[in-house]
Amino acid sequence: MMKYAICNIELLDEVTTDGEPIFDFSQVIQEGKSTLRLSNDGQYFLVKWIGPTPIFLNDVDTYTHAEIKVALNNDNWKLEI
Repeated sequence: MMKYAICNIELLDEVTTDGEPIFDFSQVIQEGKSTLRLSNDGQYFLVKWIGPTPIFLNDVDTYTHAEIKVALNNDNWKLEI
């Protein structure tokens, strides 16, 4: 089952003590920063994955498909046409 999370954009800049990025794109559906859906204010991004929650997302609220549709139903996530 697909799972979703809304993350603060700063997560993409966090690194380990070895200087490696905390966020591991190999564990999510998105392939890189250019494939992320950003909030209209640029402060958050949507990520999705299948299977166990990646460890770097343990402190982030996770959503089912039905729940994420509700969470994204606001002006900060609506596509501007």
